[in-house]
Amino acid sequence: MNLFKNRKALKNTGYYMTEDFPQNILEKRKELQEQARIEREKGNLVKIKYDKLVISKRNKTAVNNKRMLSTSPDNQTIKGAETITQTYKKNKSQTLIRRTSRLSEELNEALKEIKYDILGLAETRCLGNKIEEHENFIFCYTGHTPGRHGIGFIVKYHLKNNIEGYLGLSERVAILNLKFEYTSLSIIQVYAPTAQASDDEIDSFYATVNRAIELAHKDFILMGDLNAKIGIPKNEEHLIMKAHGYGIRNERGQRLIEYARENKLSILNTFFKKKAKNKWTWRSPDGANKNEIYFVLSNRPRLFKNIEVLNIKYPSDHRPIRATISYDTHLKKSRTKFTNYQHNTLTSEEDITKFIEYLNSYISKDQMFAETTIPVQKYYDNLIRIITLSLQNARVAQNPKKGNKIISERTLKLFKRRQYLQKSSNKTRATRNEISALYKLVNKYIKKDYDNYRYKTIEKHLRQTGSTKKAYKELKPNKTWIEELKRGDLTKNNRGDIISIATDFYRDLYNRKEPEDTGHENQNNSSNDNILKRPQIEKMTSSRHLTN
Repeated sequence: MNLFKNRKALKNTGYYMTEDFPQNILEKRKELQEQARIEREKGNLVKIKYDKLVISKRNKTAVNNKRMLSTSPDNQTIKGAETITQTYKKNKSQTLIRRTSRLSEELNEALKEIKYDILGLAETRCLGNKIEEHENFIFCYTGHTPGRHGIGFIVKYHLKNNIEGYLGLSERVAILNLKFEYTSLSIIQVYAPTAQASDDEIDSFYATVNRAIELAHKDFILMGDLNAKIGIPKNEEHLIMKAHGYGIRNERGQRLIEYARENKLSILNTFFKKKAKNKWTWRSPDGANKNEIYFVLSNRPRLFKNIEVLNIKYPSDHRPIRATISYDTHLKKSRTKFTNYQHNTLTSEEDITKFIEYLNSYISKDQMFAETTIPVQKYYDNLIRIITLSLQNARVAQNPKKGNKIISERTLKLFKRRQYLQKSSNKTRATRNEISALYKLVNKYIKKDYDNYRYKTIEKHLRQTGSTKKAYKELKPNKTWIEELKRGDLTKNNRGDIISIATDFYRDLYNRKEPEDTGHENQNNSSNDNILKRPQIEKMTSSRHLTN
């Protein structure tokens, strides 16, 4: 029996071991194969043990930890009477986050070529309610169901100090509050239930959105995957929509329009004229159906200058949309404070020295400065050109371009090759096979690159310090913020309130008086303790030392 249990050890050796059944048992097992196939089609778990068929029904209430792909809104034909069967999606373009709470390296490469400040995420599939500070961005997310749903934001690092608070109301609705010098703005990211969801789920979703609007600032933006099709606007809807719709309206689209009208929200996708090929945000796997299901709504439509669909270098059947807004975060400056003084962009002595070296080198090589018959204007233009080149070279030396320290050049070349093949028209069978192979190869090489990076980092620190503590600190991609703190019975999510609560707590903790001792030795120890604790009190009670 032990020999049979260890039969996997014979793999790739040219030898194998199987069970040997009597003839009557073999015939019985063949008869059970057809019945097993029928039960599997019903969704049951089936296993043939010796001469018996063991059937166990799947637990439908249990949540599968594997990725459960959601579905797109129902697709209707122009005739209206015929409905196309619901098809399952591939991984969404907004399914951007791995379960390890680490942005995939492939996505990082795709986002490098996109200009954005705040990115709304739907169906993140990350568990918990967290705010993570990465090297170049802040990642906020909320999720409760393993492998499903989830909502969040990616905020560029330069807006870190403008984050007033993040609140995940559910795994389908989240709020990001931003505070600027004189103004405030709220962004509500949503992920609506799919077309297969019940009316109760839709009602619950819109009730959560209502609560989000109540908690938001006066100016707010509502955006995300609303899983609805609004189609071509009607004449009586001109207050919230313009003439540039797409597709055919469905029931969920009508519900969205009614909600926008009730809350005086403009559906801004219809405000900007685009070609039909630049309107859809989801397409079916066979490419036959294309729908617009991502929308941006706001009570301040005049802020928006453009809304466009992006084609990112990321394998997906979804396309994100980008809204460009002009939001004045400062008061108008007084004309009396304007000056023609040019600030020096070279901050250190080393940079200035490099600039002077480049400048002298260019002047010595240029023969124009040795001539005396050159017109003044030409002489001046040449001097400006040399100064500009010297500045550019000094800045390049100051800020060397950083490459990807994880992804190898080999993997990046495969990215470009796959993108080139995807954009080609009239794909042959050989081209499709190559694209399929590239998908597998890219995933394999990304994993291998990350393993190599991890191995080299640990090895480097082991050689330098003999410890792995700094290696694991370097490999950790983020540090976690405090999401909320309680003061009495109230829970505070605002960043200012959190810092205030933490500061008060540590001030009280380190200012707390200890019971007096009568002994001379205890008095000396107490005085020494106070001397040691004094700098700690000053350090802990200062709010600027709190990281978040």
